[in-house]
Amino acid sequence: MSVIFLAMNGFDPIAYAGVTLFVSNGFAIQNIILAFAVTGLVIALIILWKGKSYRQDYSDVQKAEMKPEY
Repeated sequence: MSVIFLAMNGFDPIAYAGVTLFVSNGFAIQNIILAFAVTGLVIALIILWKGKSYRQDYSDVQKAEMKPEY
């Protein structure tokens, strides 16, 4: 639980600094939010795509370990 909490809150200062930097340079807040949302969506889709192969590989290992050896 604490690792997840750290991951969730560890990026807050980076996000605040990034948004502040972009707003102070004249970017519209709507464009900033859209860019961060698209970036997050792309990262989530990559993790979902890569996670499927990881889960498949992991389940193959478990099946191999559970087979009785005669």
